[in-house]
Amino acid sequence: MDFNQLKANWQNSFKQEGLTSEQILAKLKIKGQSDIILKKIMNNYRFSLIALTIIYLFIVAGLFIFIKTNIAYLIAVLITILFGVAVSYWYKSLSQIKQTITSDDDIKTALRKTILIMEKSLRFGMGNTYKYLLIPLALIFGIVIGIFIGAGEKSVIETIYNLENKSIIKIILIIVIGTGITIPFSQFMMNRMYMQHLNELKKCREELEEYI
Repeated sequence: MDFNQLKANWQNSFKQEGLTSEQILAKLKIKGQSDIILKKIMNNYRFSLIALTIIYLFIVAGLFIFIKTNIAYLIAVLITILFGVAVSYWYKSLSQIKQTITSDDDIKTALRKTILIMEKSLRFGMGNTYKYLLIPLALIFGIVIGIFIGAGEKSVIETIYNLENKSIIKIILIIVIGTGITIPFSQFMMNRMYMQHLNELKKCREELEEYI
């Protein structure tokens, strides 16, 4: 559905409200600002969904190229579940925002609902569970896959058991340094793609409440 169609219903919020000329002009200005912000937000949600899908396909393809044993199917199932949860989460948020925009709600109600939806979705991406649990686990999972690939025909358990102390220290350093780099980068991307636009929407809501 075209974005212009999505926001068409918002036009009804300017009719028969008994607003003064100053209020109408203010509302038109705020509506124009919020339309631009919402378009950016929806594009970023779509970009996230596409990026997750591409990453998933590359990882699964790599599994079956480099891992020749049946364990590749088990790992692929686990990765599918993890990525499936992430994709469904972002898709649900995008669908809810679309429904809010296409509803018959006035601009103030639509802004309030959209802000609540975004706050809920960002609570996961910006939360401590994601930063300090899921990111390290993802790195550990990636290292385990690397060990599977490096083991070849050997037993993975045997390969892990025979790791030298230097190799174990390197793995720990990779996890610590990787987590230290990934956390601020992921937070930067979340801020750039979503949080700054959420704050802009909140500002639009505050300005609207001053006039209406």
